[in-house]
Amino acid sequence: MKWIEQANPFVAGGISRYRIIRETKTQYVCEHNVRFHKPKNAERDGCPVKMVGGDLWDHFGTLRVKAEGGI
Repeated sequence: MKWIEQANPFVAGGISRYRIIRETKTQYVCEHNVRFHKPKNAERDGCPVKMVGGDLWDHFGTLRVKAEGGI
């Protein structure tokens, strides 16, 4: 499972979480058509990603990756 966390002072807990529903070669597509650029190097848990359309502002998020299944 993959999701993106982003600091947001307007939500409870101060962190918005976007569940990734599909991926393209260059983007992560989340619910409500929110998109983030994929990292150029290998993706890993905790790497920073930038929101598409957020070029005027620094809307960065953090990619979170959880292995499917049990431990």
